[in-house]
Amino acid sequence: MKFAHIADVHLGAWREPRLQELNLETFRKAIAMCIDEKVAFVIIAGDLFDVAMPSVEILKEAVSELKRLKDCNIECYVIAGSHD
Repeated sequence: MKFAHIADVHLGAWREPRLQELNLETFRKAIAMCIDEKVAFVIIAGDLFDVAMPSVEILKEAVSELKRLKDCNIECYVIAGSHD
């Protein structure tokens, strides 16, 4: 059984728009790899977001990517981190 472990994504951490987009792009690529590799489940072990109340735009991006996992029948378990 294959699974993926992701941690310390810190979505929304960057004020610089280009860095924020690179951060999102990296998360998108990680999710795409999970789908391509047909993992059984994904564990996001803390700090998916950089703050407890991320912006609506960051939330939309995260939900969109997590929905891609759901649409591929890949379970996702998220553990809150110190920044979430």
